[in-house]
Amino acid sequence: MAQYEPAVIHAFADCLYQQASRIVAQYVVLGLLIGGGIGLGVGLAARVDSSTMLVVAGAGAAIGGATGYAIGDQKAFASKLIAQQS
Repeated sequence: MAQYEPAVIHAFADCLYQQASRIVAQYVVLGLLIGGGIGLGVGLAARVDSSTMLVVAGAGAAIGGATGYAIGDQKAFASKLIAQQS
């Protein structure tokens, strides 16, 4: 029969919690970059002036960041759930 060491399980759970916090940040940054890029592309395609293009890119980045947060939070929840089960 296997010997269980609580220290190993706690270390694994701590690692999963750290991973969960990084996941949210990574998805937010990725969402900001993708959303900003899409907004910039829309602004370029619409041939608007530079200030309007900045607003459109900013709006795209905000929407992308919010979407990234929502996706990252769900993925982080899965890691936290696994940590709680260990």
